[in-house]
Amino acid sequence: MSDLYLCPVTFDEAVDFVGCHHRHHPAPTGHKFSIGVARGGEIVGVAMVGRPVARLFDDGWTLEVNRTCTKGLPAMLIRCFMAPRGALPRRWAIGD
Repeated sequence: MSDLYLCPVTFDEAVDFVGCHHRHHPAPTGHKFSIGVARGGEIVGVAMVGRPVARLFDDGWTLEVNRTCTKGLPAMLIRCFMAPRGALPRRWAIGD
């Protein structure tokens, strides 16, 4: 697991990755930011973070992990979730 590291990814890179590797959901239509998990220079997972899907939670401060996607190791999901959480100290909603 120590060979995994976080890397920035653009919206287009995240959408392409989700389109190629997610089993049953398309990529979200927008995001605030995305974070990638890489190994040896290759992206092996992404987390797309955006506004909450549920209007009740969309208070202007809350963000939601709208989509995660990995190629392989399930432990990478934890890294994808925890990376953006440290960026903003406010309330989080997690959906997928």
